[in-house]
Amino acid sequence: MDLNRLILNLEKTKYLFFHTRNYKVSSTNVVKCNNISIERCSEALFLGLYLESNLSWRCQIDHIKSKILPVVGVLSRLRHTGLNPTILKNIYFALIHSNITYLISVWGQCTKEKLQELEVIQRRALKLIFNMPYLEHTKTVYKSANILPVSVQVKFSSVIYIHKLNLNLINSDIPIIKNSQIHNYSTRSSNKIHTSTVHTTKHGLNASFNAAIKLYNELPSLFTNMSFNQFKKNVKSWYLQNYLNGTA
Repeated sequence: MDLNRLILNLEKTKYLFFHTRNYKVSSTNVVKCNNISIERCSEALFLGLYLESNLSWRCQIDHIKSKILPVVGVLSRLRHTGLNPTILKNIYFALIHSNITYLISVWGQCTKEKLQELEVIQRRALKLIFNMPYLEHTKTVYKSANILPVSVQVKFSSVIYIHKLNLNLINSDIPIIKNSQIHNYSTRSSNKIHTSTVHTTKHGLNASFNAAIKLYNELPSLFTNMSFNQFKKNVKSWYLQNYLNGTA
């Protein structure tokens, strides 16, 4: 830290010890900086993302719910005022969609049950915007709104990130390597992005970067050769159609 001229406020500094759910952390583990013991915590807020020691993302899901549930109440009151659905949809994107999609490719690798909690709230908001019956079919809701369910949005945001890397639109410390760069012989997967073999628990298999590359490699090859704007438009339509067809 001295070399980088970094100064830590040790009174506010805490550390997380990441581990699997059943792993028992020793209470004797001590981390020190300048001979001062650093407090260990089970969760921490970092750049708007709640990190937990067991990587369950429970705190992050609860945080998002606390942000978007009040907005659903606002939409419920506003729909009786005669406002144009377009205005209500703009409110949705500003106050609900933005909170759901923030770093979703990271925390979105949580359990399906946790994503379902957000989808229930998302559907409630969309039904209010378009004045749909409470028991309206789920697929009709998303088709009318032209919006992806939370679980599908995870996939979409993940492949968007990888495509940006593939087009060198953003920088990353993790290089994008094609299979053709690993071996010289031609195969059906030569143009796919190389993924490292993971010899670990589900945390490694579900790591956001590994999961994103896997999703990207599953896309039809015609998408991966598109410009960013074309890719974004076409892949969203593809994911939505697959969801409506029951294949997403």
